[in-house]
Amino acid sequence: MGRLIDTELKRKLFHHLTLFYVGIYALAPGRVAILLLGAGLIILSVAEFIRLRRPEVNAWFIKAFGGLHRPTEILAPSGILWTLAGCWLTMILLPEKTLVLSALGMLVFGDTAAALCGQRWGTHYWYSRPVEPDPSRLAWLKIWKVPANSSKTFEGSAAFAAASFFWIALFLRPHVALLGAAGVAWVESRRLEWNDNFWIPVGGGLILGLLSLLLAGGVGRPMHTWQKAGVVIYLATAFAAYALYAREGSPE
Repeated sequence: MGRLIDTELKRKLFHHLTLFYVGIYALAPGRVAILLLGAGLIILSVAEFIRLRRPEVNAWFIKAFGGLHRPTEILAPSGILWTLAGCWLTMILLPEKTLVLSALGMLVFGDTAAALCGQRWGTHYWYSRPVEPDPSRLAWLKIWKVPANSSKTFEGSAAFAAASFFWIALFLRPHVALLGAAGVAWVESRRLEWNDNFWIPVGGGLILGLLSLLLAGGVGRPMHTWQKAGVVIYLATAFAAYALYAREGSPE
């Protein structure tokens, strides 16, 4: 159990490279950020294509990145590719920077909190009920019928919602942050066709945008000094929590 948690912590800290995308988008013009991430996505897609077609290259990658690939990713596209694709598409779909930053933060901090807290303290698992096949053309729109992922826990989902709420509240209205964090936590708990590293930023950004339009009269708000200071405090608190998590070691 301890080794599993240590591996997950290492994987999630590597996952924080998404903060690099956040930095590019926050500091550079939107079009420049989209072009840079698009170029990176093309390069990574080519590398993944070669990796999955050449066993010796795949073996080298798996060894070089020691434990960062999940077992399901050894013969399939990695979470890194899905993450970059999701971040890039989110930047294209959403015109407002505060929405994009909120969505990417959910991927970085909410997903990390869900994985780490779920593995260490999670005991109540989501129940996945059998779903009858839906032959209609609009079946893909019926998100309420998407079954739960029985490997996810209520504790992990609650941690996702809490970590996401405090991040989103730095950019959007509190009631939008609360409803958005809860909604995306539900999405994260579903058994999705594609990797959740793609759906969290894309779906999360669209949910936040819709909530902002319906409940707050528009999207986003200007970044004030207290918000910028709040981002720094949030980052410091998050990494301090990771350090404490790692120091405590695995439970008995």
